[in-house]
Amino acid sequence: MLTEVLIWTLVCLLMFVPPGYIWSYVFFPYREGVDEAPMEALSISMVERLILSVGISMGLLALSFMFLNSLVRVPVEIPSIIGLVVLLTVAGSFMTRCYSKHVFTRWMDRLRRIGSSGP
Repeated sequence: MLTEVLIWTLVCLLMFVPPGYIWSYVFFPYREGVDEAPMEALSISMVERLILSVGISMGLLALSFMFLNSLVRVPVEIPSIIGLVVLLTVAGSFMTRCYSKHVFTRWMDRLRRIGSSGP
């Protein structure tokens, strides 16, 4: 009984934390010296990042499986779940490495200019 609880806890942690944690760095990049950063509102604490990681993982996994199941007819089974978790984690790592601070800053500056030039 206790081993089942430990196994399910470990499975849930491995399924719902790593993909969202990595993707949280894509959406909210780490800023050293938050006061000096031009986008201090986008820097979040570790507790916020861990809480967001669960929500981001749930959303990514649900939307990905809905997309894969409807278009490609990928069954929702343990091997496909493991594969999708690994794929989302690797894709998030790649996106984190590709989006440097400068690219993200320019993108946010454009969004701010578009928002401020409204009616």
